[in-house]
Amino acid sequence: MQVRRLSAIVGLPLLASLLYLCLSCSEQRSAPVEMDWCLADSGNVISNGFELRDGRVTGINLATVKDETVPAKLLALQDLETLRLTTQAFDTLGADAISSQLTKLNELCIRLEPLSENDQGTVTLNDYQRLLTLPHLKKLTVEILELNEDRDTHPARSISSLEQLDAAINLQSQLSSILSSLKLKRLRLQLTRDSRPLDVQDLQEINRQSDLESFTLFGPTLITFPGQPQVEPARIDFRQLKGLSRLQELSLCNVHFDPQGLLQLPQLKRLTIRECQLEASSFAVLLEHPSLQKIVVLGCTNEDLNLTRPLPPVDTKLKQIDLQMVSLAELKMFANVNCDLHVTLGNMNSERYLERFFCSLGDSIPQVGAPELQQLDQLKTMSEFELLHSVSGRIEPAILVRLAVLPGLRSLVVDGANLEKTMARLPPVDRLPRLQHLSLLTYPGPASGVLNQLLQPELRSLSLRSSRPREKQPFNPWKGLSVAPLSQLQQVELSDYRFLESGSRIPKQFLSPSLKQITFEFCDLDRDCLKQISAQAPRLKKFRMSGQSAISQESDLLLLNRFTNLEQVDLFDSHVTAKIAFQLQSRHVRIGGEEMFQW
Repeated sequence: MQVRRLSAIVGLPLLASLLYLCLSCSEQRSAPVEMDWCLADSGNVISNGFELRDGRVTGINLATVKDETVPAKLLALQDLETLRLTTQAFDTLGADAISSQLTKLNELCIRLEPLSENDQGTVTLNDYQRLLTLPHLKKLTVEILELNEDRDTHPARSISSLEQLDAAINLQSQLSSILSSLKLKRLRLQLTRDSRPLDVQDLQEINRQSDLESFTLFGPTLITFPGQPQVEPARIDFRQLKGLSRLQELSLCNVHFDPQGLLQLPQLKRLTIRECQLEASSFAVLLEHPSLQKIVVLGCTNEDLNLTRPLPPVDTKLKQIDLQMVSLAELKMFANVNCDLHVTLGNMNSERYLERFFCSLGDSIPQVGAPELQQLDQLKTMSEFELLHSVSGRIEPAILVRLAVLPGLRSLVVDGANLEKTMARLPPVDRLPRLQHLSLLTYPGPASGVLNQLLQPELRSLSLRSSRPREKQPFNPWKGLSVAPLSQLQQVELSDYRFLESGSRIPKQFLSPSLKQITFEFCDLDRDCLKQISAQAPRLKKFRMSGQSAISQESDLLLLNRFTNLEQVDLFDSHVTAKIAFQLQSRHVRIGGEEMFQW
């Protein structure tokens, strides 16, 4: 009898624990709420969307407010953690409503994306300070914040919870009006064309942010249109920023500075300079920095960098140099460096609307042939190479193969270039590619004969665009593909593949048990495609559809619930209803326009 009583007593806590776990699991996913209003936007550039975590709406993207009921529906979601708005949507909602009703926000983004010529795209200082009262806000992005000299002086506030501030500002009054109540870890400032120059007091205010780990400064745009006055570039003397002793990341654009001053930043590990001009000292000084590990150079000429001779092969802490939007002439200066080189030729569009008026896109590449390959071959430490967009003429498939076998190359990206369609045999090569990452998003994509030479078992990620001729229907894009299984492949991106039209399927060589992520862009799918993925890649963690990819029936997406390890599902620009998003069991679901999710 005593033994039975003891067993019963011992079993009670176990039963209670099991009951608690069952209740927790049942309560983990909230009941669906009506969210079709959030997907009703029809904008051509950006569109609305929302994200779910464990079935709960935690994020909203709002580009336009076309219905007077939208603000009330949004503000009713009082558990929101992330809110991304255009300035037009912010004007409709208002700072008072956001700060008083969405008190659980930890990230708020207000970006300038003019939808008409009448959009002013400004946020007042009063609105900004009202938003700082949000008790859990950690990250705030504001474009454009007006700091006018005729505004009243605001009383000092208690320290905000904000850790990251990203602000495009029309600087007329003192910078202290936005920084004095903050203790930041990350700061990004972008000066508009009409801003006054930074002065000593501004630098002193930045210097007081002693906890800063990352600082980005965009000087005013140097691009001048007819009728506009010339603008003086921003200048910084880093000897006045010795207080930033914890700074690890520094990014500068349209700024003139002496790199010698960066030696005053003892913890600096990453430096990005975009269209900057170095004064007094040359780029070579940066090789002497005691902690600098990575430098990214975008759109700077040898003259900008004060380089008149190739850099010497000196021992340095530097591990990596990224050269982007540079010419082959600039590359010669880096041929002898001991560190890893990542090279990007071609032009790069800025992600932000404002940045497109601050920076150039980079020069187009006249051609890529044997002479260019010889120059690239001189970069003995180059491990990554990207060729983007503006390439005059067409690239021969043989060039792709020769690029892939450059010694030491581990990553090759060719995006947006036109690929020559030819039946000529590919030239023999004396070694196999050793690539771990390969992206060939060319127009059209590479044929199977090219892939047979490039795809090796060591690949970790692969991005391909279909090689189908538009005039042929149907077309099997995989005809002639004969490669070994890519057993180490973890990420696959397929673009413009019409599986339903062609009756084709994803090559089984691409669906290895190690696959963690798969992306479809401008593709059409059905339930058989999803069944194939679940059977051959059961460990998938991320599934992504974008670029108006279509599925025969949206309910087929519920087959994704078969993946027990699936952590994230992205359904971008795919016209899937909110109802389906709530039925997916993945922990993180994002649905709607893709662009705003990248903010």
